[in-house]
Amino acid sequence: HVFLGVRFMERKILFYAFALVLVSFFFATYLSQGEDQDLLSGKFVTQNVFPSPGVVCAAPSKIASGINPSIHNRDVVYYSPSLPGIVDYDLGPDHVGNTADDRGTVTLTQDPLNEIRYRPPQIFGSNVVWGETNPNLNKLSIYVMNEGPDGLFGTLDDIKPTLIFSTSFGVWPWFYQIYYGPFIYDNIVTFGIYDTSVNKEANYYCFTDTMSGPNSCFSGSPLSLITQQTAIKSKVLGMGDSNNFAFLWQQSSNFNSDIYYKDRLNEGFVRNTNLMEFNPDIISWPFFTYIEQETIKGGMAGTPQFNAQISITDQNFLRLYPKSGHSPPRFGPYFIIWQQYKKASPFPAYDGLYVKMFGRNIPEVKVPFSGYASSFDVDDNTLVFDDTNDLYTIECSSV
Repeated sequence: HVFLGVRFMERKILFYAFALVLVSFFFATYLSQGEDQDLLSGKFVTQNVFPSPGVVCAAPSKIASGINPSIHNRDVVYYSPSLPGIVDYDLGPDHVGNTADDRGTVTLTQDPLNEIRYRPPQIFGSNVVWGETNPNLNKLSIYVMNEGPDGLFGTLDDIKPTLIFSTSFGVWPWFYQIYYGPFIYDNIVTFGIYDTSVNKEANYYCFTDTMSGPNSCFSGSPLSLITQQTAIKSKVLGMGDSNNFAFLWQQSSNFNSDIYYKDRLNEGFVRNTNLMEFNPDIISWPFFTYIEQETIKGGMAGTPQFNAQISITDQNFLRLYPKSGHSPPRFGPYFIIWQQYKKASPFPAYDGLYVKMFGRNIPEVKVPFSGYASSFDVDDNTLVFDDTNDLYTIECSSV
């Protein structure tokens, strides 16, 4: 009897274990219907099985006067024509503009003689980069600044603007000019210098995760070359740190645009669309986005799955208009933001700024702002943009 009781208990345990496996399988299958693998961020976005109502954005809030904003975490850096110079607006610990914890504006660099033409600044983490041209001195320069250990600009531990690159561009026609950038992503700064005297473009990078040594942006050491092309327009974007890094760039010649990637081990062709407007951007390597005709798409570089790109937005009636003078889409960890234009004759008509959350069943929405947002950026839930000479932030969330 004892033996039969033990066998009965064993069978009972096996039955419950088998039932648990079935329930787990059913539950996992059910959840998978509401789970969307977001190829752009490399994360899983858990969503309801039923369609989400979408994204809701609060009313815009003016934070400062300026143009060309870039945002990361609590800091918005921008160009102030009234100084003129580069300024940081600290949103405070809550990362929301015009609240009680805002630290406000801090001037990072200033040109009281009004001789310098500033390239739009970019911020990532603790570092800000920007470019300067001074026609009176025939000088072209690229700088980086670090907020120091306390994580705040405008304090005693700031690492003041450090010269990354400088050259004389000669007299008209200029022999050198900044062709793109500078850009910063993670701990890599990239930029391109076009030399008209030899008809070549050189693309360089340096690291911000170290203050000294080879390839450091702060050490003054010789910069590393990514590519050197003849009569090619490139927009090189880098990501990573000194131990693990990669690049994505666009090469345009005549009426063709190709995207290439390069990492520590590989260099290869990624995509050819035979289109001039492309605007690649890195989300989190190897996931990236680009514009093809009237659609913002996403893909994965250097993998067999690349031919199965996904479309983030599909503009059937309203078109993107990423021509010269218009900003390309910007991407954060949760949202994508872009300008949208109505198809009209003879030229497309500006329709507004749109935002979409990555993932399934969450449609795009128009940002509640009636003005013209010429430059914009996004990080976390905060959108920042300029209109004429004013800077605004808007908080967006899914509902």
